[in-house]
Amino acid sequence: INVARVMHRFGADVTAMYAQGGTLGQLLRRLLDQEGIPGLPVPITEETREDFTILEEMSGRQYRFILPGPTLSEQEWRAFLDTFAAHALHDQRTRFVVASGSLPPGVPIDFYGRIAWATKQTGAKLVIDTSGPPLKSALEAGVYIVKPSLREFKELTAAPLESEHDRVSA
Repeated sequence: INVARVMHRFGADVTAMYAQGGTLGQLLRRLLDQEGIPGLPVPITEETREDFTILEEMSGRQYRFILPGPTLSEQEWRAFLDTFAAHALHDQRTRFVVASGSLPPGVPIDFYGRIAWATKQTGAKLVIDTSGPPLKSALEAGVYIVKPSLREFKELTAAPLESEHDRVSA
């Protein structure tokens, strides 16, 4: 959602795809509508995940709270893949797909790998920002850009990567 919001502010033609359930899902849809961001909501039975940031003004520190997401059923995560594939295959303007975040409970670890495969079929390029087995699955399927943190890069390479030289040569 945040990637779509920022890209939209820069003038990009975007579509935000998200799981929409309950009151929070309806609120998310209204907020995206207010910003003029087209969406492809995929209905789910549980409440849409919530996260928020608190800015402590005295210190300027931010505290981020990312609450647990709902468990998606197989039918729900498959509906997400089907909706993505249908949209991506029919919209010839799609040049980039951004997949980011951790996967909700119930979603298989090869989900981003499946997104990567579907993206390749359209000729678009996948940018991925996730970690662990879902990241490995996407990389195995092939991505255009990956944005790992240092911790994620260490996990991925199974190397300590303590120096800048180690990080560059990995």
